[in-house]
Amino acid sequence: MSKVETSTPADTMKPIGPYSHIAKAGEFITIGGTAGVDPATGELVGSDIASQTIQILDAFEIMLSSVESDLDHVLHINIFLTDMRDFAAMNDAYAERMGNHRPARTAATRTHAVGEIGARRSAMLLESVQLIDEKHPQGCLVLHRQGAALFGLGILEQSQGRLRNIDAAGVAVSF
Repeated sequence: MSKVETSTPADTMKPIGPYSHIAKAGEFITIGGTAGVDPATGELVGSDIASQTIQILDAFEIMLSSVESDLDHVLHINIFLTDMRDFAAMNDAYAERMGNHRPARTAATRTHAVGEIGARRSAMLLESVQLIDEKHPQGCLVLHRQGAALFGLGILEQSQGRLRNIDAAGVAVSF
């Protein structure tokens, strides 16, 4: 199994806890939850969802570039909105910034203020999963659920014609 490398590029927001923005294992990359923060000021770029969406995707581009990837290699993005009424405006900004690339995506609301920056509360968080090289055929599974219980990462690998899920604790489950 590949060694996990973690990093936080200098021109991205500082993590608000003991984690890195990027975790990379072989050709598999994850980006942790990211808010629309201007790294120069440490403040949200604006209270509107569109400016925060663009800022987050710009930060993803910087993060991905630091590990030899880009937005065109994103496989899946999870979007956590604080208010589902922001969905249409977020969607418009997202579509503009992502161009023709349409990775798999999940959008849900979140009730916890994990993304509070100073006195302002971020309107959303995004996280993503992507590959470095299109030649790498490995699949992946990322589980991330706020609140109830589940924060985990698993990598699906094929072995002797069966899929195995290797979770973050190294436990393998075949199916």
